[in-house]
Amino acid sequence: MAKGNNKLLKTITITVGVVAVCSMFACVGTILSFSRAPQEPQPLTGHIVPFNNHGTYLYITVQENLLYKGFLALGLVALFFGVAGGLWMKKRNL
Repeated sequence: MAKGNNKLLKTITITVGVVAVCSMFACVGTILSFSRAPQEPQPLTGHIVPFNNHGTYLYITVQENLLYKGFLALGLVALFFGVAGGLWMKKRNL
């Protein structure tokens, strides 16, 4: 492989790792925002999705649930590709 391609692969792997870390922090931030969620379902305000927070059920909206699951999925996928890319670069001594 050309030297420019190796640099590009390193940059992509580092970027994916940074995206994974940022996504996990966003996921934690989203969970912390749930602290103001009601502990009983409130259909009028849209708080109908149960969220188990260490034994205490909070009820969040569908949008909050999708946001949380999206950050979690993005973080896990980016983490997987970041680790795989790092191992691949280590194997190739890049």
